[in-house]
Amino acid sequence: MALTPEFIRIFLGEKWLPAAGAMQVLIASTLVWTIAVLSNYVFLALGKPEIEAQGSAIRFLVLAVLLYPFIVWWGIFGASLAVLVSAICAAVWFVFNITKLIRVEWKDFLKNILAPIMNSLCMMALVFFIKGMLAVALVNFLALVVIGVFSYLALTYIADRFCQQKMISLIKETMHIFIK
Repeated sequence: MALTPEFIRIFLGEKWLPAAGAMQVLIASTLVWTIAVLSNYVFLALGKPEIEAQGSAIRFLVLAVLLYPFIVWWGIFGASLAVLVSAICAAVWFVFNITKLIRVEWKDFLKNILAPIMNSLCMMALVFFIKGMLAVALVNFLALVVIGVFSYLALTYIADRFCQQKMISLIKETMHIFIK
């Protein structure tokens, strides 16, 4: 998200630069929708697939209502905003139902996602700061990606040590899946 304009300049060309804002909003909506996709496994495991269907219906209805007016008002950026709002509405539905089904308090749910969100925001701030000092070039883009990854991992390690988030063990476990 932090490198969208640079990605467009390097890989797609200057003529696509007006799409940067819409692309950033779509990236945000994908991150929000990830909550919904992961929730679906919980609903299936608990024998409640109808909750996933209801959430998808909410997403579709919100998108159907907002898409045309948002496109008229803001063009392609408006279309991406409609997608984001629909994803947020569905994600709220999914989180509400998951916390109810597995009897988790909202504050406990939010506590578990707060560290990754803060780590992401800090990483983005660092990348924004550093990219302001560099020219747009493939080597600089790749360096910023590496800086982003390592800063996120460092922040995750710090959060693990001070907040007992247990994220490092999850990262190691995920890496073993991909390495096998």
